[in-house]
Amino acid sequence: MLFTQAIKKFQEWRHFKTARVTNTAYLVNLRQFCVYMRNCDVRLVTIEDVLQWFKIMEDLEYDRNTFISRAMTLRKFFEFLAKLPLPVLDPWLIPVPNKLHRIPRVINEDQYRQLLAVIPTATNDPRHIRNRAIVKLLWDTGARNGEICALDLEDMNFVEKKALIRTEKAKSRPFREIFWTDDTNTALAYWNEKRAHLESRMEFVERGA
Repeated sequence: MLFTQAIKKFQEWRHFKTARVTNTAYLVNLRQFCVYMRNCDVRLVTIEDVLQWFKIMEDLEYDRNTFISRAMTLRKFFEFLAKLPLPVLDPWLIPVPNKLHRIPRVINEDQYRQLLAVIPTATNDPRHIRNRAIVKLLWDTGARNGEICALDLEDMNFVEKKALIRTEKAKSRPFREIFWTDDTNTALAYWNEKRAHLESRMEFVERGA
């Protein structure tokens, strides 16, 4: 079975099992390894091939923590293939490095003010209005970019200035509340007004639709 064919089977199986974001990350990792292996028969992949791929990424100074997702992707992939069953590489031979814990990089208040300062205020450009609202919301809540982008209007309470977000990082507590200030609420209300005006003049198409 060619590597590309095996990827398709794996993708079809995971489609009903995990979140779309996770599936996309797995697919990217597998495609990269497939290119490295030149779309060989998946049964020919050896642990030496995997280790050499890691060595090349190490030589290219990839962040050490990025090896974890790639290693886990290959483990899951070959574990699936072994259960088909196919005579493939033992997934548990693939080493998964320990995560290197670093202090998160965050901006201070001066940097936040400088960032806001480059976004025009005397403007009717919806991009500037949207960006100012997003930056303020990120600053107030400490939420991740993906969590903010995944918010829908119905998730947000503009009276109590709070929202319930879903995070895949905390499996035991997949939901948490975030709160924002009056100033951010005003920026959000302005963006919602502009967004409604745009919707009345054009059709919004969801990405991937």
